[in-house]
Amino acid sequence: MNVLEQVKTAIAPLASKQKDSVELQLSYLRSEATRNTETLSTLGTDTKNYLQNVVNAKSFTSAYQIQRAFEDGVKATIGNALKGNMAANKALFTDMRSLFSANASA
Repeated sequence: MNVLEQVKTAIAPLASKQKDSVELQLSYLRSEATRNTETLSTLGTDTKNYLQNVVNAKSFTSAYQIQRAFEDGVKATIGNALKGNMAANKALFTDMRSLFSANASA
């Protein structure tokens, strides 16, 4: 076996791990972009509806209740997005850790 073949053989496991790592990261980024886009779309729709409802409110009390409900909805939407992003982040790091530790001896 010549030197070039020995280098190829030695690098093959690392190249495979790097390829798998990139695939994991791309999958994570795609899902992150999808979740964030859905969240922003929801917030945009909720804001539009909120403003329409405030304009149509018949009293200050009604407008205040609409505003409070909107704030609670925004908090819940952002909180759910954050939980989803954190869970995906944790899953990515778990997958990356297992990818590199499982092949550490390879």
